[in-house]
Amino acid sequence: MPRAIIGARLVEPPKQLIASLDAVAAEVGSEALSKQLHAWFDELSEGLGDGLGDGAVSVESLRLEGVAEPVIVNGAHRTMLRRLFVDDPTPPAIAPIIEQLEAWRDPVHRGST
Repeated sequence: MPRAIIGARLVEPPKQLIASLDAVAAEVGSEALSKQLHAWFDELSEGLGDGLGDGAVSVESLRLEGVAEPVIVNGAHRTMLRRLFVDDPTPPAIAPIIEQLEAWRDPVHRGST
């Protein structure tokens, strides 16, 4: 049975996360809290794109013996395959999934991945 792995790499913080940090600070009326929350997240996100993965699964853990290298898309764990909000763009893993399915359907490619 052919197998393919598609993973995500979080390259920037989701806009909803930043908005929620701002909302928390605004609710308590503290500019200092806003600065602390943003500094905390900036420190946390320094490793984004360096193997952190999608925030839940590391890029390194996607590799399996006997399976082609994983396809990595830019995205977050929760948004690889679905939109959280109506105006979100098409999830980044959709196109690679369709491409892989089409490749498996093509008799020339069967057995090559």
